Amino acid sequence: QYQACALGTDGLVKCWGLDRHGCINDAPGLSFLDIGSLESTNCGVTADQVLHCWGQDKLGKLSDIPDGSFVGIVGGTFHSLCAVRADQTVACWAGKSGGLTSPTGLFAHVAVGAAHGCGVRLDGTLTCWGANTDGQTNAPPGAWDQVACGGPPGEGEGEGETDIPAANFTATTLVRDQEALVPLTDWVPLFNFTMGYGEDDFAPRILERLNYYIRP
Repeated sequence: QYQACALGTDGLVKCWGLDRHGCINDAPGLSFLDIGSLESTNCGVTADQVLHCWGQDKLGKLSDIPDGSFVGIVGGTFHSLCAVRADQTVACWAGKSGGLTSPTGLFAHVAVGAAHGCGVRLDGTLTCWGANTDGQTNAPPGAWDQVACGGPPGEGEGEGETDIPAANFTATTLVRDQEALVPLTDWVPLFNFTMGYGEDDFAPRILERLNYYIRP
């Protein structure tokens, strides 16, 4: 939604877009094997097969990075991340409600959604884990090659970020005298801005009414 990154043939990462929480300008000059992006956090598997993330540290995306040797990483549509270890086990971290749990077993391919993950095991069977609010973890039987997961940012608890107004609102202000009154349209630019409704979470609010009180 805000930024994008690419992995060059030289192993270096280039990110562009909106630099929220340093997700663009803090990109390290390291050599990577694989990269993954979220709203304002980027992660990658370095040439030394360790995980390295930069940007926003919400819900443990930077502070709870698992240890070990990894070969691949994938980010979800919200705050969850999963990475495939060299031994083909999967480690997941961050995300709401304590984070996305790590599945058991060995995997050939993994995908992550807003609050759930799915993976293709080495025998081709499919398994999913995490939130099952809409049946998204009810994986079908059969043999599979790849899997993809979806889900809107902020799914489930309204913790995501959106361009859709969370609500219009009414403001009340004091003015010094009658001559200080101005049309509502002159006030709107002052209030038509992004207002936070949670830590590091934002949604635009639109001023639709302004109550005036003359200061006594």
